[in-house]
Amino acid sequence: MKAELETYNRKRKFTETPEPEGKFAQANRHRFVVQEHHASRLHFDFRLEMAGVLKSWSVPKGPSLDPRDKRLAVEVEDHPASYINFEGEIAKGNYGAGRVFVWNAGTYEPLSSDAPLKQLEAGRLSFVMNGGKLRGEFTLLQMHVYVPLAPEYDYETVARFAARVAAMVVSENQNCATVERSLSRRQAGRVYVDYLQNARGKTVAAPYSVRARAGATVSTPLEWKEVERKPDPHAFTIKTVPARIAKKGDLFKAMLRDRQNLKAAIDQLDAFD
Repeated sequence: MKAELETYNRKRKFTETPEPEGKFAQANRHRFVVQEHHASRLHFDFRLEMAGVLKSWSVPKGPSLDPRDKRLAVEVEDHPASYINFEGEIAKGNYGAGRVFVWNAGTYEPLSSDAPLKQLEAGRLSFVMNGGKLRGEFTLLQMHVYVPLAPEYDYETVARFAARVAAMVVSENQNCATVERSLSRRQAGRVYVDYLQNARGKTVAAPYSVRARAGATVSTPLEWKEVERKPDPHAFTIKTVPARIAKKGDLFKAMLRDRQNLKAAIDQLDAFD
């Protein structure tokens, strides 16, 4: 059993669930499947075959063919390639209990010559889907958003504010958000709203951080118009970013200057409570 499937196997009791046991596959045929999952809340599971497993995401609102739509896709544990044909009833008391149907299946073609897993790890994977319902170009994109604050609040005020915002987000998005830290207790398909990342001693990846991977890519601030042009993450490296900064300046500089006051937001949270 490969390490990629340890989490999948650990979460399941194969004497009680009809799901296939997690085994690594040698072939990679660039298949995909979308499964309609009637669990505690209806959602859709999107899976792409790569590197011997099915990379998997939970999509609360389901897929769309409208290019103006953007869908939240919550990454979940890798599934075995044999799961691509799975349909059946996962019994109550088991992880992901509920009925599973294959909603659509087919193949996908990456738009870059780089390995799909490499693109995914770099933060962007674009591909063409060839399925009965889903056809055309799609993109999986990871983004980080920073919010600057005025330096006039103590630690307790900011930590309490972050916790209240997290609670409000979960209250308004119960089908796709949670503040449950434990993976074993967290419901499938939920985004973990990590307000505890604001705890003392915690760190986050800083702008212009160099990634420990081939090519030495750099975490680079972008203008929104650049995001819309779908840039290649591999283009931002320790060789190219210095010239970019010399030309465009430090795009993150405004984040250190234009800091926000929390009073209005705190007042709104008080009203929400």
